[in-house]
Amino acid sequence: MLSLESIGKAQNTTTITLRGQEVPVKGLSALDVLTLESLWDRPVPPMIPDPTKGDLAPKVTDPADPVYVAQFGQWHARITIAHAAIAVDWVTADSVHWREVRSDPDLARAWAARAIDEMGDAELTRADIEKITDAFDQIENGNDEDSARKN
Repeated sequence: MLSLESIGKAQNTTTITLRGQEVPVKGLSALDVLTLESLWDRPVPPMIPDPTKGDLAPKVTDPADPVYVAQFGQWHARITIAHAAIAVDWVTADSVHWREVRSDPDLARAWAARAIDEMGDAELTRADIEKITDAFDQIENGNDEDSARKN
């Protein structure tokens, strides 16, 4: 009998070569992604008067605001690195796994912050992180043979 659990776990890992080492990478569950992205408030662009309408018109967001752009960049980098940490099953220096803390927002936030710091201490480059995220994106987009034939 086929179950959603067996579908979710099928083809959920791949291996990449990172600086000459084979590194297993797993796909992130929807629960992991949503949990992680809820740990820090996503920046919101400021509201400004609509430049194409009069002063009484409703305000519109300003996604080009430099403060917003910087804040969003920092938020996105933090989330991306934490996604990569989960994908490579990063174990923090105090021997904690993501799966042990993900159900508690405070513990999950502390784990993610520590994993981000430790990945920085390990001197992983932006290219290293991108290689990891590309691998789990491929898994999420269906890297099995059936998906490959359909694309």
